[in-house]
Amino acid sequence: MCFGDNWYIQEAARPYIELAATPSVLYDKFLVHMNGWSSPDLTPIVKSSLIVHLTGGSFRGKFWEDFLKRHGFSAVLDDLYDPPEIMQLGGEWRGFKSSGFYDTFHGGQGVIVVMDKEDVGGYIRLAAEAGHEAKECGMITSNAGKPQLIIESKFKKGETVTIGGK
Repeated sequence: MCFGDNWYIQEAARPYIELAATPSVLYDKFLVHMNGWSSPDLTPIVKSSLIVHLTGGSFRGKFWEDFLKRHGFSAVLDDLYDPPEIMQLGGEWRGFKSSGFYDTFHGGQGVIVVMDKEDVGGYIRLAAEAGHEAKECGMITSNAGKPQLIIESKFKKGETVTIGGK
């Protein structure tokens, strides 16, 4: 959908502008607390191995290039959150396939925190107590020689995005 050069004064664009202007969820204080960065002895409440703040292009850039590929790991993200309505619409308006969508948007994920499997339940519980929604979204594995990132798309159900593995 296109509203033209003067999109910001088009009445038909107003609902989409309001969706785009919805405030972000801020979870930095929670992450600081969970990692013990504000405690005198810096002891984490739940130990994490990696925090990836997802912005546009971060699945490929920060998560794949900077972490997984560099260290020879693979990951399957098979339970991401559904994209916010405005991102879903933006991807549809631009005619994206899932690969283009996840290369452009964060898809409503916000942050990925990597931790040991046995710590996930406690982390999710503490996030809920702090007023944040969290869930297990996938798994990191070792993949000797052919690391890859597989994303089960929530933008277009049934599509899979594979990065690397060649």
